[in-house]
Amino acid sequence: MHSPSDPSQPPAPRVLAYVRIYTVAVGLLYLCACALLTWLFASSPLPPGIPGALRLIRLAFVLLCAVLAAGFLAFPFLPSRPWLWGYGLACIVTGLTSVITIPFALPLLLSWTRPQTRAYLHSLSAPSRSAGGALRDPFVPK
Repeated sequence: MHSPSDPSQPPAPRVLAYVRIYTVAVGLLYLCACALLTWLFASSPLPPGIPGALRLIRLAFVLLCAVLAAGFLAFPFLPSRPWLWGYGLACIVTGLTSVITIPFALPLLLSWTRPQTRAYLHSLSAPSRSAGGALRDPFVPK
């Protein structure tokens, strides 16, 4: 793992801190939506003539918000490993589906997809073997 006093490791890109802030903010947004939907659905029960499918749709919305909140809120606590780049990319791309988060997600996407970010996260893992045909990521610059 990266140690701030380790001079052999490059400094963390600023976008990593920005994505952590973004994921916490969006995770809290989803958590608030989950709480609001739960309160709304509990305070306004469906009339008896409404089909059961609508009850399932209500439950699906609450569960979707809870899963997304957990996924976004987990990001800052995950270890810096090569797979974190893909996880962060998934969080950023999920933000592109909402009008509220597009202004934040689009610049983050442009910064996150730079080769330096991926190379930094790959540099924190165990060194990979490059000569002799073993496990080197073709997307990381040499």
